[in-house]
Amino acid sequence: SAAKHETEAYLRSEREIRTMLGYPPATEMIRFIVRSPGAERNARELKDSLTKKIASLGLQATAFSAPTFYGAGHEWHVILKGLDIRKTLIDLDVPENVSIDVDPTDLL
Repeated sequence: SAAKHETEAYLRSEREIRTMLGYPPATEMIRFIVRSPGAERNARELKDSLTKKIASLGLQATAFSAPTFYGAGHEWHVILKGLDIRKTLIDLDVPENVSIDVDPTDLL
């Protein structure tokens, strides 16, 4: 559709795919970028902390961690997807080596 310049059809298709996968604008997303020699351990700890917070707040959300495509193991992402997830940022203990990207434009 995009190659044929069928904008409306492309946007409809894109929205359906994003809804099916749980990506914005169907849900909210926050990306935490962990950069350190112990990034994997730090990312898993942050994911566990977020998972507990999601449960305690009763949110419909999920958190997962994964290494970035670059960073030689010293850079990991923690992705938080769901509804009303900004509440998880309140009183969240975030280490200095973590950046927070609310509504990220990419996941690389």
